[in-house]
Amino acid sequence: MDDGEKIDRRSFIEKAGFYSFWLTLAASVAGVVKFLMPDVFDEPSTSFRLGKPEEFTKDGGTKLEDKNLMIFKDTEGLYVISAICTHLGCIVGETPAGFACPCHGSRFDKQGIVAGGPAPRNLPWFKIYLSPEGYLMVDTAATVTIGEKFKI
Repeated sequence: MDDGEKIDRRSFIEKAGFYSFWLTLAASVAGVVKFLMPDVFDEPSTSFRLGKPEEFTKDGGTKLEDKNLMIFKDTEGLYVISAICTHLGCIVGETPAGFACPCHGSRFDKQGIVAGGPAPRNLPWFKIYLSPEGYLMVDTAATVTIGEKFKI
């Protein structure tokens, strides 16, 4: 073809059909291989270690800044409350009356129950459990009812 030789219609259609077949077959095989390969997305674990039970003082709170959690211990046990406002995701701060959102004015009592403002839901409480090594663990994917505390 490069030297000015013309290709007839029959040869062109034969070659086009031949290459189309192999191109379609290759695309189909690639699709099947892609389907069989799992799409794995690395996500951070929702469970992590808090520490030993004796590390937490009575009648006080500990804020985990990097996880946006507040851990409290009282005479009934330990509990973990989210520090993320349920309105638009701002980080709430602790106040004498409970918690307050600095962005839009939502207020929560000491249990994380909405006391005012635009927040549509209470602050969630997360499940606490003891690892086999004796460490307290929290699972931020598992919520518990307000008032459910981990007995030490």
